[in-house]
Formats: sequence, C-alpha cells, structure tokens
Amino acid sequence: MLVPLIGWFIALSNADGLFNRSPAFASLHQYAGEKTWALVCLSVFLVRAFSLVINGTFTQFVYSPHLRGLAAIIAGWFWALVAFGTFFAMLEGRSIGTAFFAYSTFTIFEIVNVFRAAADTGPTERMKHRVVKNVRPDH
Repeated sequence: MLVPLIGWFIALSNADGLFNRSPAFASLHQYAGEKTWALVCLSVFLVRAFSLVINGTFTQFVYSPHLRGLAAIIAGWFWALVAFGTFFAMLEGRSIGTAFFAYSTFTIFEIVNVFRAAADTGPTERMKHRVVKNVRPDH
C-alpha cells in the first residue's frame, strides 16, 4: 500500500489547516499535526519500499520481513486512526461513510500484511542460521 501513503504525504505536506476543517481527522490531530503525520507517511513509505526492494533483490538480508512487518504495523495504526475519525464523523452526521469503509479496508489490508510478514520471518530465520553455519541455502 505504497501509493496511498505517498498520496497522504503529498496531501498533508501541502494542506494547511486540513485537520481544523475536517472533523474526520480529529483523531489524528489529537496525536500530532499535519506536518508530523506527513513525515510518518513518508517514513513508512520509505521503509516499506526499501524492505520490498531488499526482499526481492538481496535474499541474504534476513530482516526484510521484520521491516515489512514494522511498516505494516505503523501504517495499520495510521489507517485505523483515520478510519475511526471518519466513523465518528459519520455517526455525527458530518460524513456519508464512504471514507470509513475505504480506510477500514486499508486497515484490514495492513493487518493482513503484518501476518504475511510474520509468516516470512520463519524461512528467513532458518536461512540466517544456515548462513551462520556456512551452509548454503537450498534455493
């Protein structure tokens, strides 16, 4: 989910007062301002992009699933805050609810990504132990 993160980075970097104009973003505003969230989105984007490139290019780097999992946890937390904000705005009649369903879906995707990254840690840990013993991996 790289594209939504970079989209939010661009939007938050260029939007002055967005959190003040939209009640749906009150949950984000409780923790930090727009610029800080923009940096969070950019950081998660970079960590995820780096770990995906490393994962596909350098199979000896065994911490790629860990980085992917960390990025998915942070992104999932971000999307969950956005989803909760849009949910409460919907309950108060300030939103029609489509944003809630979209951001809830993003949250679910990130939860799935956490489980996929966790599942990948087993094979990479076994590979790490083979490398440590100077045994070449089977594949």
